[in-house]
Amino acid sequence: MKTYFEKSFERDIKKIDKILKAEIKKAVLSVKQARTLREIPNLRKVEGCPKGVSYRIRIGTYRIGVEIVGDLVTFRRFGHRRFFYKIFP
Repeated sequence: MKTYFEKSFERDIKKIDKILKAEIKKAVLSVKQARTLREIPNLRKVEGCPKGVSYRIRIGTYRIGVEIVGDLVTFRRFGHRRFFYKIFP
């Protein structure tokens, strides 16, 4: 799948430690290698999204917010689950 990173996602990642960055790198690589949505681990649809294109990838207590349209995966936000759903979608 093709990937695109928004500036907000890059800003969120600058604030975290090396261990979480390594986990995010693994998640991004798994998305790039996936051919279908079912091959992406810990991927779920975000409830209440009217478009149905917003998904989240779980990494422990953190979440990555992505939008998937066709073959393009846009990484939008990253944050702790306590605050994540206030900023995404």
